[in-house]
Amino acid sequence: MQVALLGPLNLTSEVGPVVLGAPKERAVLEMLALRAGRPVPAEALCEGLWGEMGPPSAAKALQTYVSHLRRLFPPGCLLTTSGGYVLALSPRSVDAARFEEAVHQAGQRQEAGDLVSAMALLQEALRLWRGRACPELTEHTWATAEVARLEELRREAQEELAELRLATGEHARLVGELEAAVAAEPLRERRWAQLMLAYYRCGRQADALRAFARLRSTLAEELGISPSAELVALEQKVLLQSAELRPLRSHVGGAPGAQAGGLPRPASSFIGRAGEVAEVAKLLGESRLVTLAGAGGCGKTRLAQEVAAAMADSLAGGAHFVSLAPLTEPGLVPMAVAEALGVQPQSGRAPAQVVTEVIGHRETLAVVDNCEHLVGTVAELVEGLLSGAPGLRVLATSREPLRIAGETVWRVPSLEVPGPGASAAESRGCAAVELFVDRALSARPGLRLDDGATATIAEIARRLDGLPLAIELAAARVAVLDLAGILEGLSDRFALLAGGSRTAPARQQTLRAAVAWSYDLLSAREKELFGRLTVFPASFSLEAAQAVAGSGRQEATEDLFALVSKSMVATVGPEGRPVRYSLHETLRQFGAGQLDEPTAEQARAGHARHYLALVGLGRPEPFGAELAPWLKRVELELDNLRAVFSYLAARSERHAELLGALVALRRYWFIYNHHREGFELLEQALAATSPGEDPVLRARALVTSAHIAAHFDAETSARYAKAGGELAETVGDKATACLAAVVVAIVNGIAGQRNEAEGERALRLARDVGDPLLVCEGLFALALSTPFAGPDATRCREAFEELLATAEENGDLGFSFAAHGNMCLFGFSEGDAKAARPHVEREMELESELGLQSHWAESRFGELLYFEGDYRRALVLHRKAFEQARRQDLPWSMADAAVDAATCLIALGSDDIAAARLSGFAQHELQRAGFGDRVPMDANLEALGARLATRLADVLAEGAAMTREEIGELLTTLEEASGSNSHDGAASVVDH
Repeated sequence: MQVALLGPLNLTSEVGPVVLGAPKERAVLEMLALRAGRPVPAEALCEGLWGEMGPPSAAKALQTYVSHLRRLFPPGCLLTTSGGYVLALSPRSVDAARFEEAVHQAGQRQEAGDLVSAMALLQEALRLWRGRACPELTEHTWATAEVARLEELRREAQEELAELRLATGEHARLVGELEAAVAAEPLRERRWAQLMLAYYRCGRQADALRAFARLRSTLAEELGISPSAELVALEQKVLLQSAELRPLRSHVGGAPGAQAGGLPRPASSFIGRAGEVAEVAKLLGESRLVTLAGAGGCGKTRLAQEVAAAMADSLAGGAHFVSLAPLTEPGLVPMAVAEALGVQPQSGRAPAQVVTEVIGHRETLAVVDNCEHLVGTVAELVEGLLSGAPGLRVLATSREPLRIAGETVWRVPSLEVPGPGASAAESRGCAAVELFVDRALSARPGLRLDDGATATIAEIARRLDGLPLAIELAAARVAVLDLAGILEGLSDRFALLAGGSRTAPARQQTLRAAVAWSYDLLSAREKELFGRLTVFPASFSLEAAQAVAGSGRQEATEDLFALVSKSMVATVGPEGRPVRYSLHETLRQFGAGQLDEPTAEQARAGHARHYLALVGLGRPEPFGAELAPWLKRVELELDNLRAVFSYLAARSERHAELLGALVALRRYWFIYNHHREGFELLEQALAATSPGEDPVLRARALVTSAHIAAHFDAETSARYAKAGGELAETVGDKATACLAAVVVAIVNGIAGQRNEAEGERALRLARDVGDPLLVCEGLFALALSTPFAGPDATRCREAFEELLATAEENGDLGFSFAAHGNMCLFGFSEGDAKAARPHVEREMELESELGLQSHWAESRFGELLYFEGDYRRALVLHRKAFEQARRQDLPWSMADAAVDAATCLIALGSDDIAAARLSGFAQHELQRAGFGDRVPMDANLEALGARLATRLADVLAEGAAMTREEIGELLTTLEEASGSNSHDGAASVVDH
């Protein structure tokens, strides 16, 4: 919702203007909006409507007005609080607040020396005014003081803008405006000073002195006073022709043939790039040549037009637009530039020479649009013009830089798109969604824009990579398709996004034409590499690009860099890390369509070869110092690996390679908690391969499947471990047989059925093999096979201590993480939180070093806080652990988190029903996954039984019937109800 107070009152929703009621109801809205986000007492509102002597029915009438207004806003926008009524809108929703913020930002920009941006912000602020502010408010209302303050701020902004325009040499245009200003308000001395300065800088010293005399006469007649000391000093400087009165920038006026303006002004609104306009304008203040580079359809031309419009008034020679798109002959470029700049040709002289003479030192901006197809000619011309005309600045748009001295290249980004899972409110605030909505409402004014529609629009914006042209073409389709149909149609976006504006350039009327315009400018080698790069579904490295190129490494590197320069490939990734590359999905689809099948197959084969080598196919499993870097590489390349898996799965002759790659990733699936995905891929690969084809590999695949299934399906894990172990023994693979024994011990340990003999057997087999990786696996299995607490816990502690020592000796962070994450439990079981804390803190550090996003650290830190007595913060962390485990589909981890949260609730004594539901859910989740009652709930159930008595069984059943999503919502509600204000603190410790 948008409230406009700076003129006749307007209220606008997402679907258009809202009809408002009677004057007093409108006055109530104005008073609330003036203090948006803050309570306004009912007494103050009544006084504002009727004065101090309101009618007896004033309070009831006010309630009626508020009730009517409440129906105009979404739920939760107009609230009743103990302090009065609150209009709960963000400052960006009220034009008065936006006005103040823009004026404040302008002041900051001015202090930083960025006059152009300051001017643009003040102009933007003053455009918000449409007349007298809050016209419905009566003269006796308390709010008139606020309105008067806004009106005065408006005058100050007008004066500040005039000051900036004077500073940048716009004195000639200001004279008339300032004469009108002093006539309207003859007692504002600052405007008289500005008028005197404008006259003086126009060479009209006498008029400047006459203006001072008029002011002196006015002040004497009206107030009986003299002008201020500052104005008297200004008069003296005018008389003495002081050098202090020169403008900050030097301008040469009156050059024949020069014109101000010359900018096309699109009819459609400009959305989402105010910051970019200011940034580019600032760059033009520092560099005389700025090139806006970017992919076709990213909005380079429109951005350049807006920058030029913002700067035009500050330039004595104005801003001019040169469109090169229609030209095909390089020889026509100089004449086109001269014509756009308003320079008349002279017989026997080159157009460029005449342009430089006419412009000279006169501050002028030339927007040279669409340079890419004539880039060599444009580069040579621009270099000559900048050298010969010191007052000229050039803002070029091109899909590749001009590459001449002094050029600043500014890559135009796509519009901001909502992240996956963003709320409707968050999505509406993203520029890509705003643009779609704006254009869609133009095509179909009655379009319904509820939360569901917003979610679909957000997905459309994401699928279109935030490219403005593609979004506008998609939005136009709402005239004939619903939003779901548009989203579905993006699978063939080039067929869907056709038939744009009839008046737009041909290259912008369809998405295909926009991409083809850039593609056709590539060399044959660049086109082939571009097509080959479409095999990457995600970002990729230089080495990966070389692997699919089909040419030498040097050639591939040169062609890749050329594609980046020509905005066909983007660079991505944070500063300080190796550069990676990616293709917008639109460009990927186009490029894939240009590739013949034999070339595409070569590229896919090279892609698979590269990533199979990264996985380590045919090499020992990563262990020790190599583990963490390997894990991070695999995580970074996971989408590319998934594409390789699909490629291998579609070729029966390569199924063994697929199975081998999935087995090689065992530690990744396990440590990074991708258990379900890894298991399902292995299961499919096992089903597709012949049992007798490679029994050694099959045994390893079965045991790997068992290992990663141990976290979510005990029965399946045990079955696969048994089959894999028996096959390994048959083929004499001791290492795989040992790992099968490890899995059996782990599964039983997780299920609470500890069997020390199984753990000892697994460790013995590992020591017989002699592989330190297997020894660590055996120690972990033994630890899980023995009691954690009580008099029989010694063997468990010894196993974890040896595991930690072995892991640290070999530099293996994975097993160090597992050891610390379990050794803290000894402190918990003994009630010694101080002993547990170092292990929890080290576990969190290791999680960061491994690059993990897991539930383990949240869970353990939550337990630590519980034992330290901080139950509310512990509840926050158990909720986080539950959500992470839910995303990773880990039943026993979800059960752990639910039980730990219930324990916190019992300790708080805040909600026994919720605690029982969480316990019932945990029991059901464990039983469903085959883990029985592995979570110790006896203490909880005993406490709840004492409080709930006969109701306990029913409430446990209610919890068992709840879904994971419902439990997640319950935990969120409990966290909010607990009143904890420690969320951020808890999160910061976990992220440590």
